[in-house]
Amino acid sequence: MGFFALSVLVSLLLPAIAAFPGPASSAAAEAPGSSAGEQGTGFTATASYPLEITSPLSLAFVPSPPRVGGKVSASFRIRNLTGTQLTIQRLMVRIRSEDKAQDISGFTGIVLDPGAEYSFKASRVLSYAGDFQAQVMAKIDGSWARIKNNVPVSLSVYRYGWKLQSSGTSAKLNAVSALDANHVWAVGESGTIIFYDGSKWVKQSSGTSEELLAVHALASDCVWAVGRKGTIRFFNGSSWTSRSCGLNVDLSDVFAVSRSVIWLIGSSYEAGGYLLKSTDGGRNWSTKYHEAEFWFGDIDVINANLIWLSGGDNVVGEGGFIWKCTNDGSNLTTSSAVYGWYDGMDASGDTVVWAVGCDFSLSDGKYIINKTEDAGATWKTQLSWDAHVWDPNPPPSKAPVDVKALNKTSCWVVGKNGFIRFTIDGGNNWQFQSSPATGDLLGVDACDYNHAWAVGTGGAVISYGQL
Repeated sequence: MGFFALSVLVSLLLPAIAAFPGPASSAAAEAPGSSAGEQGTGFTATASYPLEITSPLSLAFVPSPPRVGGKVSASFRIRNLTGTQLTIQRLMVRIRSEDKAQDISGFTGIVLDPGAEYSFKASRVLSYAGDFQAQVMAKIDGSWARIKNNVPVSLSVYRYGWKLQSSGTSAKLNAVSALDANHVWAVGESGTIIFYDGSKWVKQSSGTSEELLAVHALASDCVWAVGRKGTIRFFNGSSWTSRSCGLNVDLSDVFAVSRSVIWLIGSSYEAGGYLLKSTDGGRNWSTKYHEAEFWFGDIDVINANLIWLSGGDNVVGEGGFIWKCTNDGSNLTTSSAVYGWYDGMDASGDTVVWAVGCDFSLSDGKYIINKTEDAGATWKTQLSWDAHVWDPNPPPSKAPVDVKALNKTSCWVVGKNGFIRFTIDGGNNWQFQSSPATGDLLGVDACDYNHAWAVGTGGAVISYGQL
């Protein structure tokens, strides 16, 4: 299921169109332009138009993702062309396709003196997809009146959803970063980097064969990619070059606050987890925090006094944590802990954080989507489902792997075997979205409700947009 977006095109039709059929169920009785519909009180089929549109019909549409359709607002001005007072019993805009019709109405008993004008403004929810035409309708004394300059407006409502894109690679893709709809990077195994320019994906030479685990685009000429064995790559707009942090650990995530300030996290079984920072564009790095008993997975930097980390226990391997870092990363406190693991985490603002993983303590193992709305003081499990941890013959895993927060109320979660969930109401309700990729989805990013990408195994890239 997707939601709709609307493009409104004013048709260059005849300057005056009198006929515009109503819904199929009432076309014969209420079709303006029929011999009956042209006859209002005192008007014959050949009489002058009793009404004239002086400001043309205008439509505006606001989608309500991910719900079907959205709100359509209509406006126009209409004038009494007769020499007598008119009472318009009903004034509305009919939006019609071949098999569906909806009315924007609510105005009755409008009295217009000779030459007087009336401004119409109204809206309603449109709940269909397809190609439509909209036209003004006015009823006088039980009949639909002829209206001068009643030019129809054409509009198309398109369905949105996930579709496959050709990535040009079969390498596993671990992460994606979308700067905007025309600048998207994805990284993966064997040093793979691919770039999307708004129309196609192309390979970029990374200069390394090490697996890349994360990517973050600050600008079109400031992109960072990190990976195994301390691998760091920087894109300056034309080519990727190497940087070094001096550690031989797997770098799992990177976050560029500015062109100068960049944060890294990395881990190894022997050394534990590291939080690193550069203040000179990646030329030099300092260790802000190190813990031998932890591994770090994701990082999100709000400011120097609020950094979020996800990860787990590096010793027993049965604890998942969300940490809150303050004082430029030097103070680390546990905000959330589960008997399992946290895989993905993303923050929106300084109070809201989503995290996904698994909690063995919930009914013998549940995959979870957890959220805090008070900067980590409390956490709530918003959605959980059976992880089949102890099942000897488990079904295909639907483990969540990554999460992208669009804002404080909307986010996508992706995971194993094409798992996709989306919420627009802060996590009170989660919508299943169908994935055209059957393999594992390992990373997700989005610019807005209409532009999102997820990547995964086998070089899979899927995008959310107009179908």
